[in-house]
Amino acid sequence: YQRRVNGGWWNFILNFFGVGIFHTGVELYKSEYWYGGHGKISSGIMKTKPGLLGLPLEEKILVGYTLMSTDELHKEIEFLDELWIGSEYEPFSHNCNNFSKELIWRLCKSEYFPDYINRFAVMKAIFRIWSVSYTHLTLPTKSQVQ
Repeated sequence: YQRRVNGGWWNFILNFFGVGIFHTGVELYKSEYWYGGHGKISSGIMKTKPGLLGLPLEEKILVGYTLMSTDELHKEIEFLDELWIGSEYEPFSHNCNNFSKELIWRLCKSEYFPDYINRFAVMKAIFRIWSVSYTHLTLPTKSQVQ
């Protein structure tokens, strides 16, 4: 699992408050698997050599071990290709961090995924719920009260 910083000074400030924006990928068998959006109705899962993404690597965290062979891994990725379509990328609910967390679970049944990695997306969801609740709030008219 790898964490890469997206952005510059503004992400430094967000990270200071515990809500940075990060890109993650999963490194396994000398390859890095990650998810990204694009305009096509095809898989958004990418496989590269570790470190070739172009973002500065901030941290690597060992999250577990897998007993899967490379052939089993490729079959798992083929299955996930149908679920992680590039045109369905959504930065708050269907992003690289969600993909990394799911892949880690499928590979080694590890639930370890640092909460701070996707905290920005979770905060957006909270604000969205609050704004929906608030916008649907209606006050009774004077005639309804009487």
